Amino acid sequence: MHRADWMVWPKEAQRREERRAEARLAEGLQRLDEAKHYQLNSLSREQRALHRHLIAIKTGNRKRGSHAVGSRPSNHDLSHPAVSYKKTLLPIIPPAGRESDRPSL
Repeated sequence: MHRADWMVWPKEAQRREERRAEARLAEGLQRLDEAKHYQLNSLSREQRALHRHLIAIKTGNRKRGSHAVGSRPSNHDLSHPAVSYKKTLLPIIPPAGRESDRPSL
């Protein structure tokens, strides 16, 4: 083996390792892209379902919204009106980190 041939091997090995690293990075990016598309599709499906349920609740369409939250069962008592969710107030949760409101121990 000549001295010049001996110097070429480390450079060639380094190039091969760089190509392998690039291939690993490309594969990782592809997996991330696939995961992103899966999550976006899942969120889109969930959003469409929630939109359908909201419309069913607003219109009182029992056929479409029979599984929607707040819909009346088919054997409902007409003497009790349906619950109105328009004026339902949700509780306010105080922000974390305000230690002045907490009792000292």
